[in-house]
Amino acid sequence: MYTITNWDDWYETCETRKYKTLKWIPLPVKLDGRNYQRLMKTKRGPQIFGCWCAILEAASKGNPRGVFMDRDGNPYNTEDIALVIDMPEPLVAETLTVLSTPPFDWVSTATTGESPASAGEPAVSASLNRIELNRIEQKNICASFEAIWKRYIKRKGKKEALTHFKADVKKEKGDVAALIALMDVALEHYLESDEVKGGFIQHGSTWFNNWRDWIEPDPLIQHAKVTAEYAAEREQADKPSPEQIAAAKVDAEARAEVDREHAMKTTAEMRKRVDDGTASKMDIYLIEVLDRVESDGEADGTEIGTG
Repeated sequence: MYTITNWDDWYETCETRKYKTLKWIPLPVKLDGRNYQRLMKTKRGPQIFGCWCAILEAASKGNPRGVFMDRDGNPYNTEDIALVIDMPEPLVAETLTVLSTPPFDWVSTATTGESPASAGEPAVSASLNRIELNRIEQKNICASFEAIWKRYIKRKGKKEALTHFKADVKKEKGDVAALIALMDVALEHYLESDEVKGGFIQHGSTWFNNWRDWIEPDPLIQHAKVTAEYAAEREQADKPSPEQIAAAKVDAEARAEVDREHAMKTTAEMRKRVDDGTASKMDIYLIEVLDRVESDGEADGTEIGTG
C-alpha cells in the first residue's frame, strides 16, 4: 500500500482539516531543499516531479487522505494510480520507486497481499490506524489552538503562534488538555495585567512564545520585559519597508529633477536679461558667480548642470 510520508505534517493545515473534501492542497515551495535539487539534477527529475504533484492531488482525494486504496480497503497498485492521474504507468512506477527510497522517502509502502483478507492485512490496518490517530490528534491540536487564539486580543502572527503552540504540545508530551489548562491561567493573568490595561499588548506570535512567564508572573519583571518587547515591536513596525524606501528614493529623484529643471530655466532667463540689457544688479551678480563656478568646474573636470 502506498501512503504519502508525513501527509498530515506537510500537506495539511488547520484550515484544510476543517473540510472533508479538498479542492486544493498546501504544497511546500522549498525549491532550495536538498532533495528537490537532487531530484532536479537527475535525467528524468522534471518528469518525476510533475508526476509527483499529480500523485499528491490524487492522494488528497483518499480516505483517509494521503493513502491510496479503494472504498473496500484494497490498496492501489501503480496501474491503478496511473489510471487515476491519467499518466503513463511506467512513469508512475518510476516516480514511486525513486521517491520511496532514500534520500527522498516521500512515499511509504506497506506489504500487502491481493486483498485485505491476505496475510498483509495486519500491517495495512496498523498503518491506517496510525494515520487516523495522527489525523485526529492534529485536528484536536488545531481546534485547541483556534479556541485560545480567538480569546487573544491582538491576533497578529498566527502562523508563528501556531508553530509555538505545536512545540509546546510536544513539551507536554501530547497532553493538549494540560497545556490548555496552563495557557488559560497564563492568559487570564496577562489580560488582567497593568500592561494590557495600559495598552501595551504583545502580538499573538510574541505572547504564544513566552506565555509561560504569565503562569505566576512577577509584576516588576513582567512590566520591564513587556515594555521592552512592546518597544521592539513598535520599532519593527515603524521601520520602513523596502518598498517604502524604494518609493521614497524615486520621489526624491523626481524632486531633484524638477529642481534642476527649474534652476536651468531660471539661469536661462537671467542670461537673456543680461543679453538684452534688462538685467538687475542681482541678475548680473548671480550670472558672474555661475560663470566662475562653471569655469572652475571645467578646469577640474566637474560637470555643472545649470545650463
